[in-house]
Amino acid sequence: MNSKQRKEKILVIQPYGIGDALFMLPFLKALKTQKQVERIDVLLGSRTKPIAENCPYVDNVLIIDKDKWKTQGNFRTLLEKCAILSKLGKTHYSILVDVSMQPEYSLWAKFYLRIPVRIGFNYKNRSRFLTQSVDLPKEGFVKKHIIEYYADMAALLGVEIKDKKPELNISPTVTNNIKDFLGSYGVLPCNYIVIAPGGGVTWGREGAFRHWPLEYFAQLTALIRKICAFDNVVVIGSNSELPMGEALGEQIKGLVNLCGKTNITEASAILKMAKLFIASDGGLVHLAVSQDTPVITFYGPPDPNVYGPYPLNEKIAVMTKNISCRPCYQNFRMNASCITHACMKELKPGDVFEELIRRDFFKKL
Repeated sequence: MNSKQRKEKILVIQPYGIGDALFMLPFLKALKTQKQVERIDVLLGSRTKPIAENCPYVDNVLIIDKDKWKTQGNFRTLLEKCAILSKLGKTHYSILVDVSMQPEYSLWAKFYLRIPVRIGFNYKNRSRFLTQSVDLPKEGFVKKHIIEYYADMAALLGVEIKDKKPELNISPTVTNNIKDFLGSYGVLPCNYIVIAPGGGVTWGREGAFRHWPLEYFAQLTALIRKICAFDNVVVIGSNSELPMGEALGEQIKGLVNLCGKTNITEASAILKMAKLFIASDGGLVHLAVSQDTPVITFYGPPDPNVYGPYPLNEKIAVMTKNISCRPCYQNFRMNASCITHACMKELKPGDVFEELIRRDFFKKL
């Protein structure tokens, strides 16, 4: 068969968090709609599985369960990795897209899976098993949004990402189920706002560097209530962020704490029906953007021009404090020596509210 007529079998590896998985979606759409593709399979982390499962451009989803691997024996983990490789080997992929920035996956692809075309990001010369790569600066992603880096990688395959907004489809069944779920707490659709004070499980201890202080959320919510009508405040996040929701509940009357009670798909439905979403920088911000929900988000160490909502529109308010030490997130690491968290603590609720008023943000709700 002529190579121009061959339909590609593509394996995409994305083992990171919610935001990273969502940033991948415009790339997958471009691949599926512009190339001759028989199938696109995605290998990703267990937490982000629902994102790929709800993407119409993905044919099969395979899981890297690192959380499970950390708690079980090395031999059992090795057996599970071998089982994944065996399953992948039966498909005979023609293209690997590896965005892990680690040599392990492309090593498998070259010597075991025998995938002829292997592309990805070259970070710190870790691309030796790739056939083509997009070079990253030593600091990691800088100066432009991650989705634009995906556009550079798509160009290696002769593909142009024309629609750069991540979109996640939510089924009517899930939406109706969430309406009933919220109703059991006395929450009506389109009559509530959502808060996510945490930075997500993926960041671990470093997540604290991204947190806007809890009391600031309560103070900003009180200010917004004066000019914007809503009956309920709903908090979402991981199970580990449940105490943050409980602490907010002591400051915001009638708050509904749903931390740990929803998966990504259900959280998307909650966000889609929300009047407004207020959050620390994290994956849920990008989930809200995928549902066209108005967003107020706070960025400290990471550069929002690289890691923030994309593309921006008038319903997205990215709030930052202009101090000399930020952004300090580089080399995919926070500045662990920071003890002041000034970029978040000096971003006061009153100043945020005044800036939102100046932008006429609430007139767009």
